[in-house]
Amino acid sequence: MLMALVLKLVDADCEPIANADIEVWFVNWEGLYSGDTTGSSDTRSFNAGYCTDNDSGALASRWFRGVQTSDENGLVYFKCCFPGWYPSRTTHIHLKVVRNGREALVSQFCFGDDISNDIYLNHPDYTGTAKDTDNDRDGVFGSEYPEYQFEVERQWDSSMLAYKAIQIA
Repeated sequence: MLMALVLKLVDADCEPIANADIEVWFVNWEGLYSGDTTGSSDTRSFNAGYCTDNDSGALASRWFRGVQTSDENGLVYFKCCFPGWYPSRTTHIHLKVVRNGREALVSQFCFGDDISNDIYLNHPDYTGTAKDTDNDRDGVFGSEYPEYQFEVERQWDSSMLAYKAIQIA
């Protein structure tokens, strides 16, 4: 499913932060990360063999990874696909914010359980299987998942808009 991912970066006073790099990475519809991290600024904890299930195509690919620089309104836009899932994790997107050449934040955000499972069960490009871990049972988000959940809207063309404001103090 096509998705537009829009992130807005703001400071402690909710003023837009321009010229910050926001990097995102997430799994494809089959639940695999791509293994080629060329251009990524954060590979310290990335275990390519584990995260790609040692799939040769995944190891040699660079999908669902990207970096954008925030504009004068603090916004970045990514044209992508809705992420898949893998066992024991809810649907999520990782992100890293670099401001003034220094790491300002590494985090991740999730999607609502109902919309995720609707896509996995009913969209022809996905597995046909609901994810095995809901947001409140995820080992990263747990009961605090609502503050890390994307806002989403289905668009007229059946694509999705996912968005979130990120405050950097």
